[in-house]
Amino acid sequence: MSSLQIFWFYLFRLIILLVFAWVRYFACFILFFAVYKHKNFVLSLLITLEALILCFFILFILESDLFFSIIFMCIAACEAAIGLASLIGIIRLTGNIYLSSIQ
Repeated sequence: MSSLQIFWFYLFRLIILLVFAWVRYFACFILFFAVYKHKNFVLSLLITLEALILCFFILFILESDLFFSIIFMCIAACEAAIGLASLIGIIRLTGNIYLSSIQ
């Protein structure tokens, strides 16, 4: 391969990596906005928070060590269990899944 082909190959590879990095961070930003938008519904809020945790987990895998990502996933599983228990408690207490009914 000529040096020009190698240059274009590495330039294309760099552009692809930058686009994927931008998409990952943009997805996290969109999920933060979704948490703000769905703040009245408990179930939607929990699902959005779990998607945000998954997005952070993927960022940890791609940019950090595997050990920290496994620790983070264990903490995320505990958070999901607490969120599910809270959801069941709210439904039993109020009869609906709206945060506005909790006082």
